Amino acid sequence: MTETDLAKPIIDYLESFHWDVYQEVSCGAGVADILGVMGRKIWIVELKKSLSIQLLEQAIKRLKWAHYVSICIPTPSSKSSVNSFLVNEILDNYGIGVLFANIDHSSSVTIKKSPKVNRHVPEKHLKKLLNSLDPRLKNNQAGCVAGERWTPFKGFCKEVTDIVKRHPGITPVEMAKRIRSRFYPYGKDAAHAAVYYARMGLIQGVEVRNEDRRLHLYPSSEKRGEE
Repeated sequence: MTETDLAKPIIDYLESFHWDVYQEVSCGAGVADILGVMGRKIWIVELKKSLSIQLLEQAIKRLKWAHYVSICIPTPSSKSSVNSFLVNEILDNYGIGVLFANIDHSSSVTIKKSPKVNRHVPEKHLKKLLNSLDPRLKNNQAGCVAGERWTPFKGFCKEVTDIVKRHPGITPVEMAKRIRSRFYPYGKDAAHAAVYYARMGLIQGVEVRNEDRRLHLYPSSEKRGEE
């Protein structure tokens, strides 16, 4: 059993109530396993194969980004620590919900504790998170390792590479005018980031050249002229 196994019944459950569901979404310094959106309301569900302090800590941190936060573990076969006094004090104090995922043939979800609405999500966090959502995040798999998931930054780098391939020698400013990625909301920021990350080697296949005191972006396989 993996976190990906837990994710399917949770996704089905949220979608049955018309939540728009994304997986492995960056939230500040962390990554939410499952994120549902309905209008401007956000529901984050953190998945783990068992209850732990780490899971509770993750859920508490997500309250800075979501109106509803729940944890999800497999349906316990016997008495679970989720019923302990201390755990319930933490859950009730922070308004965190609990979902049990049945990963047998039924793939159903049991609501152990409903989350309380969090009315203190900073507007800047809400706006940033909603603006970062991309349909490609729906294809991520909850619980996958960092290198396997699609992120807005990877999307930005891929788009820069594609633009430079189509327009060798393009200036960063002109590249920024063509890019559709919302990772950097302002063209100036996108241009500076493209130069910085290309020089760092994080945008594969792109190199920066200084020609006539102006920066240009070229495919890294493009042969230089005489120097």
